[in-house]
Amino acid sequence: MAMEQQLLQAARDGDVRSVVVRAGEFFGSGRGLWFDRALVRGITGGRMTYPGSLDVATAWAYLPDLARAFVRVADQFAKPGVAISPFDVFHFQGHSLTGGQWAGLLDVVAHEQRWLADDDELRTATLPWQLIELGSQVWPMWRELAEVRYMWQTPHALSGTKLAALIGPEPRTALRAALQATLHELGLVGAPRCGLQAWA
Repeated sequence: MAMEQQLLQAARDGDVRSVVVRAGEFFGSGRGLWFDRALVRGITGGRMTYPGSLDVATAWAYLPDLARAFVRVADQFAKPGVAISPFDVFHFQGHSLTGGQWAGLLDVVAHEQRWLADDDELRTATLPWQLIELGSQVWPMWRELAEVRYMWQTPHALSGTKLAALIGPEPRTALRAALQATLHELGLVGAPRCGLQAWA
């Protein structure tokens, strides 16, 4: 938010024009995210670690879809005659999922990949937040983790209505297709035989 305030002030001063696209937690096309560092870190052993309560909905953005949205936003603002505000904010709706919904999806994958026996269920765990809070007094990274804990405790979703009015329907890969592609990029599963649409 501090960066947004700086961009807003720069726009008011006439120094720069900015468009901010806010999105939820990322998954797909990369490592170092909550998805690979927590959710699927132990998936081959039949375990999912979720940062919050399993019944709390959180906004998620599949990065390839978000990238396509960025391109469409840039295309719109490059068109002649389009009214451009010096500073504007849009929300990328993406997916809104609870930890329980992620567990259901990953349970299916774990059984398909034979990481779980037919009569076993995906085990779930949460982060040791009390330990993280304690460690945050010493380690900067843990301090940053502790600062975003509230995001996993407060149900939230993003409305993409304003963005859709600008670019049309938001790019939206079917969730199972996005999950399959993400797990493939992480080296956990093979590529879909018929491409992404096989999981749509």
